Amino acid sequence: PGVANEAMATILAGLIGTLILFGAVYGIAWLVKSRREGPAG
Repeated sequence: PGVANEAMATILAGLIGTLILFGAVYGIAWLVKSRREGPAG
């Protein structure tokens, strides 16, 4: 609905999905790492 060009919409959807997935994995890894180090960190 937001992008008139279908190819551009597909590219944007792929990029946004990749960034969201990367951010989620990075956040989970950071949480796991911080929990393993403990509060003294």
